[in-house]
Amino acid sequence: MLKRNTILMCLSVLLTSCISDPEYLPYPREGTVVKKDVGQDLEQKNDLTNDASFECINDTGCSSDTVCKENTCVECIDNTKCDLATDAKCTDQNTCGQCVDDSDCTHIVGLPRCDLGECKIECETDSHCKDDEVCDLREGDTKNTCQMGLKNQAQCQPCKSTSECDGRGECVQMNFGSENHGYYCLQKSSTATPCTKPFQTAISRKSLGGTNEKEYCGVNEALTTCDAVLVSFKDIDCKVSTANLGDSSKCDSAGSTCEQFSAGVWKCSYECSRSSQCVTSCVGLPNTGYCN
Repeated sequence: MLKRNTILMCLSVLLTSCISDPEYLPYPREGTVVKKDVGQDLEQKNDLTNDASFECINDTGCSSDTVCKENTCVECIDNTKCDLATDAKCTDQNTCGQCVDDSDCTHIVGLPRCDLGECKIECETDSHCKDDEVCDLREGDTKNTCQMGLKNQAQCQPCKSTSECDGRGECVQMNFGSENHGYYCLQKSSTATPCTKPFQTAISRKSLGGTNEKEYCGVNEALTTCDAVLVSFKDIDCKVSTANLGDSSKCDSAGSTCEQFSAGVWKCSYECSRSSQCVTSCVGLPNTGYCN
């Protein structure tokens, strides 16, 4: 009986010793970390470094240009880590590669369109836009973006693209004095389609998106604007109601003036230097006059 009790005590001591070492447990005790390889230094294994070959718990265990996925440092887990236009998509292998469609470029500021594997500006030509849109090539915040298009803009009407002008015109940047005054549809000047009054001031420059200078039928940019010329066609009464005076602000266009056409009659007009710049005549020459 004494011998049997001695044997049981020895087995109890051995079993307690084994249970106290997690290395010999069939499953991890709560709050312990199991060694993957017997004899491997546990502290060294959990000392996360910037080397991507080491396991990680979270991103802090990876270098600044990688992230932690399933205890491994990888280049990306989504597109946001891929910030180059030429490598904007996170692939199934968790590496940055070329975009496949526009959705791969949404995080690349100013380059929302995927073209042959590279994120690019939204548009360079109208073909990059929807049927009812045009590619805005004007300088400014909307340059190279698709905008709702206008149709059949006539001579001296505003434009964002030559495709908005009627068949006779192209979209051309214009000035008022020394300042840029925007873009307008201007008829190309040629023997077959000569310029007519009041657009007989020749303007030579490139059209919006064009490569070569051409001659267009324009207005005297030193004195007036396309807007003022078109307003003069509307026969607007700009007389001050309480006096026999004109009020140019009623014309509401840069380059417009309010002029007296006859006794008590004041209408919106614009300055001119010769009669070819007017529908009828330039009154007040040889000094700067106005179109009557």
